[in-house]
Amino acid sequence: MTRFISLFSVLCFLLALLVGGTACAGPGQRSKTSSTAVPDAPKMILFRDYRSHLRLGLANDGMLFAQGYEGDTPELRRASYYSSRNTDLSIKITSDALLAGLIEYIEGQGFKEYAHDGPAPPESVTDSRLTTSIEISIDGHSRTWMFDVGWLGMNPPPKEMKGYIQARAVFLEAQKEIDQYATGSLDDWGSAGGTLKKTGGR
Repeated sequence: MTRFISLFSVLCFLLALLVGGTACAGPGQRSKTSSTAVPDAPKMILFRDYRSHLRLGLANDGMLFAQGYEGDTPELRRASYYSSRNTDLSIKITSDALLAGLIEYIEGQGFKEYAHDGPAPPESVTDSRLTTSIEISIDGHSRTWMFDVGWLGMNPPPKEMKGYIQARAVFLEAQKEIDQYATGSLDDWGSAGGTLKKTGGR
């Protein structure tokens, strides 16, 4: 696989193996699997960069459903989320299936082995040892994979570092490619109140 192939395409391929290949709508496209089925458990991935104080996130439709956003379909709930004045636009919403596939991929890169229980430090923390972190929250329980240089300025073991770098790259590519406005707008659906509650250390 060359560097010119989008990591998002790799993610879609992995997800197709997991859920039968129907959940990966391309950037700017609507999912063809929208329904009124009960969503999955609330899930969210948060990436933090402590050098630039950046935070990026992906949450699933189950998170919106649990938070009580209006709408009988994922599209309507996302429209309610994005039309709220208090929405944190650094956190994008995606389908339950895609986020589940992404979490499974990150876990396979070493998250299960190296992550610790609890949320990550907030991105505003200033610590020369910290570089970035990946936090996964499932149904209110958070685990965090930290990438730091340690007390003696040493990098993590090569196996862990390789897995973390790959997991980070795939997450950042997926987060970039997902169009946060692809599933509706204020003009299309009307507005609804509510904000995404603080979970997983937010």
